[in-house]
Amino acid sequence: MELNILIAPITTQEIEWRVQSQTKDGQKIIVLPY
Repeated sequence: MELNILIAPITTQEIEWRVQSQTKDGQKIIVLPY
């Protein structure tokens, strides 16, 4: 594996957002990039 692949910046197409938690009323959520 080339080192250039590992140190290359991440593009927006490579990021997925997942909900970590939300308030009981569903008005606010916390999301994490993966």
